[in-house]
Amino acid sequence: MAEIAYSAAAVQSSRLFRVLLDAMAKPGHVFEFASKIHAIEPAFATTLAIAQTLFDFQTPLWLAPEFNTDAIKPHLKFHTGAPIVEGLSGASFAILSAKTQLPLLRQFEQGTHEYPDRSTTVIIQVDNFDKDAVMLSGPGLKQPVGFGVQGLSEQFWLDMMVNHHSYPLGVDVIFASSHAIACCPRSTCITLKESA
Repeated sequence: MAEIAYSAAAVQSSRLFRVLLDAMAKPGHVFEFASKIHAIEPAFATTLAIAQTLFDFQTPLWLAPEFNTDAIKPHLKFHTGAPIVEGLSGASFAILSAKTQLPLLRQFEQGTHEYPDRSTTVIIQVDNFDKDAVMLSGPGLKQPVGFGVQGLSEQFWLDMMVNHHSYPLGVDVIFASSHAIACCPRSTCITLKESA
């Protein structure tokens, strides 16, 4: 029975990794994903599935206070081995919520010109997606696409614009709702829709 469960988890991680690759390659496109992992409030099953797919013992993790709980921390430690760090600048990954005050993206690891991949990948848990906030353009997009996330302010998108201007440094962002995933890598150009 344990072997069957392990096999199912491995298949899901493989499927999710493919979805994440596609989402990074097509910024602003929303990909449906139904996770079979049980949610641990306030973390969605999707968020935990991303963690179990991407994290390991060599990827320090920063958790926003709402996820830094006695239920979520042991789960992540058991399933990923990722060490949880106190400082934003020491994290390979971070899990945040759009419902709370977000730290500035430049507070996370930005990578270096020699090793731009040594930056933080920021996972933001969101309620849902819409197309009202910004226009995205750049690599992976034949034409600009409208994109938005419920609960994220204009100030967040201004911060994302600053993040893009640091390219090839800067962070990559994964947005996770309870049923879908979208990405906005640092290479994506962002324009506020009002001025697009």
